[in-house]
Amino acid sequence: MATLRVGADLFLGAPNKKQVNEIRNHFNALPDFAFEEIIGRGAYGLTFRVVEKLANGKTRRLAVKRALSKESESDLRREITWMTRLGGAAHIARVLGTRNVTGGNMTNTRRGLAQLFRTRSRFLIGIEGPVLALEYLENGSLAGMYKRMCRAKTVLPNRILWSFWVCLVRACIAMAYPPDRGINATPRLEQITAGAIPGTLEHGDLHRGNIMIGLTDDFGEHGPIPGLKLIDFGTAQTDVNTHTRATPGTSWNIREMSNMMLDIIAHRTVLIETNNPVTYKGYETGASEILDVPGGGGANYPTLDEDFRDLMARCLARDQNLRPSLPAILTESLARAGKGAASYGANQALETDEAIRDVLKNLIYDASTTLPSDPIEIGWVLV
Repeated sequence: MATLRVGADLFLGAPNKKQVNEIRNHFNALPDFAFEEIIGRGAYGLTFRVVEKLANGKTRRLAVKRALSKESESDLRREITWMTRLGGAAHIARVLGTRNVTGGNMTNTRRGLAQLFRTRSRFLIGIEGPVLALEYLENGSLAGMYKRMCRAKTVLPNRILWSFWVCLVRACIAMAYPPDRGINATPRLEQITAGAIPGTLEHGDLHRGNIMIGLTDDFGEHGPIPGLKLIDFGTAQTDVNTHTRATPGTSWNIREMSNMMLDIIAHRTVLIETNNPVTYKGYETGASEILDVPGGGGANYPTLDEDFRDLMARCLARDQNLRPSLPAILTESLARAGKGAASYGANQALETDEAIRDVLKNLIYDASTTLPSDPIEIGWVLV
């Protein structure tokens, strides 16, 4: 992943340089931490990478985020609130520490100090709040992979598409049924709570830069394919009735995730709002880009799984009442994601474990870490 070093502070104004120095001095003064570099500037926050020394000579990296200004602190506080509530979800970036009070010396509130010690956020004491510390995901963002994929004109195997899609569905489940296990909770696979009413949380800023690439895991859904994790809840909200679209949060999240998958398939941004809808199986859908119907562009993607086309068409139905429910999407997606290479007939050579490992090696694991000449600022990571 490409990063922007402090010395190349092209994007930093004087107040932000002061914040960089404060964070650097803070972590360099701690015996088990060291400041590394600034890794991004988003709409309302600066994000830094620090390294922590663990037991047995091991280390781990953290991404530490703080607000750009007093005016943007409310967004970071919102993000802290929601990411803490989502704590324990496998497909949401893991929160390692938070500080949601003001006053660098912590003398303003004994309760705040006690909370920091109780939640193992002691390493943040002394930083002017609010501040958020997350796991650092070495494989970068989906935006970075997407850019490399487009440059190389790589067609992703269907098994990768399905695996990524299951991750995005799991993230939607977390937003609908927040685990609420707090800071540093052990990640668990998201589940739909039987009989529970889903929440209305809408992420508010779903794009490729806010989807991070994790590692392969032991949940049995990925195999050789790394999982995805969602970040950046600074604009999340539950009061979606104020929107002119008046769409419940879960339906909107699934819609945006589906649009993101169309972008990955098409190697370009697909504007489903402005694209002419097509009629598919008797209903209108915004998935015209990938459908083999009059007015559709499905013929451009001859190796795309027909089951994937069909599910995206339903998830992007213009009438939200015709979209499948979250439980139905999960059940179908898990079944389809379990298909082996032999299920793809004439295209099975593109779907083998070896072919998938080659794609992942080229697009993620061995990707260049040199900052491109035209850096694009996405989310909280420069890719």
